[in-house]
Amino acid sequence: MTSPHITLLVFRIAWRYLRAPRREGFISVISWFSVIGIFLGVATLIIVMAVMNGFRHDLLNKIVGVNGHIMVRGNPYALPPDHPIEQMFKNSEHIVHTVPFVEGQAMLTAHNFSQGILLTGIKPQGILSLKEISIAPEDLQKFENNEGMLIGSKLARKLRIAKGQSVTLISSQTSSTAFGRIPRSKAYKVIGTFEVGMYQIDNSLALLPLDEAARFFKIPEHISGFRLILKDPESSNIVSQQLKENPSSQNLSISNWKQNNATLTAALEVERNVMFIILTLIILVAAFNIISGQIMLVRDKSRGIAILRTMGMPKASILAIFLIVGSSLGFVGTLLGSLGGVWFAHNLENLRNILQTSFNIRLFQEEIYFLTKLPSRPELFDVVLVSSTAFLLVFLASLYPAWRAMKLQPVTVLRDHT
Repeated sequence: MTSPHITLLVFRIAWRYLRAPRREGFISVISWFSVIGIFLGVATLIIVMAVMNGFRHDLLNKIVGVNGHIMVRGNPYALPPDHPIEQMFKNSEHIVHTVPFVEGQAMLTAHNFSQGILLTGIKPQGILSLKEISIAPEDLQKFENNEGMLIGSKLARKLRIAKGQSVTLISSQTSSTAFGRIPRSKAYKVIGTFEVGMYQIDNSLALLPLDEAARFFKIPEHISGFRLILKDPESSNIVSQQLKENPSSQNLSISNWKQNNATLTAALEVERNVMFIILTLIILVAAFNIISGQIMLVRDKSRGIAILRTMGMPKASILAIFLIVGSSLGFVGTLLGSLGGVWFAHNLENLRNILQTSFNIRLFQEEIYFLTKLPSRPELFDVVLVSSTAFLLVFLASLYPAWRAMKLQPVTVLRDHT
């Protein structure tokens, strides 16, 4: 037989083995379980990787979206708004926005409830520069008119504060009175709420106009520092180093988002890699099922293999038949798992809401996981990596049964079957 005829015959035989007649139903069941195992392993791995990517992306984006890419603080004292280093901000091609701020700890009380908060003084233009802070336009207009303060949506819900109500801010700083030194306090009207989408921030942050916050913390006409928004976040190391080398940066504390979140980033990366390794074992188990199913198929088809060898079929063709059978099972499982995993990853938040509504349960607690929504961010590289890994494992698992089929001796097999 010529080479094209042999190639066509190899694919026809492989297809016949994949179909598995009724009397070989047990082998077919093992094969289908292998496909299901690969499907579940690939889909689960893609979903988990998408969630890990989503957590990393959303957490860092929201943290950076509130704190900026580079934080410049007075060390240890407050700064004048026209500090000399601000000129370098204006001359830098990397810096898009400069957001002056006043910041300090305070206690917020309302309706006999109290909670410690981070009080931040900022200009309306600064809020617009920090993209992650979502505020209604009418509330922002009131803020610009210095009509009151804005608080996080979770904080307002927790303390039962409605728009238009007054709250009391208590500073850790004290004032001298006839009765001794007592904490300073002042009442403010809540003109609206904002939302970042990160529980810790929405539950503990309050905003005041910059000048009002400076007066509250007794640093009039001064600021705590600057938040810098960069054109390219990845250039934060270079820009922060340039700022540190500037003579005007003496007595300033300069840090960037990578330094401030190094522990969080490293922890998420380690967890992502560990989950990848652990969940790959699911695919490996399915690959072992393919080995067992293929070995049983080789034993069942040994007489047919021997006849093909006596008719002149090369050993390589026998090897190819069983590699095609095993790889086909792996390809189907990997393809279905990839499509299913990507679909689930894209619809994970909707599915969570449906399950929570249907069974009246909480599947995602904001207090524990920081974010208010279940994040999912499937990436093409991860899908290709998982699919390639799964198919490679299945292909390697198919090698041993195919090698055994190739090594069968026709004389011995036919003698045993007579």
